Amino acid sequence: MATRIITVTELKTRLGELINELEEQGVSIYVTQHGKPKAVFPPTMNMRPC
Repeated sequence: MATRIITVTELKTRLGELINELEEQGVSIYVTQHGKPKAVFPPTMNMRPC
């Protein structure tokens, strides 16, 4: 499983594209702000609808 580390700024500009990566490629996305971890988006491959 691939992992990507991006900044909050990149998340804001590329949100749609990054969501597609989560869904299609099964990557985990870690978001940082000022070099500190702020959020993690796990791949959606293992998620079930609510």
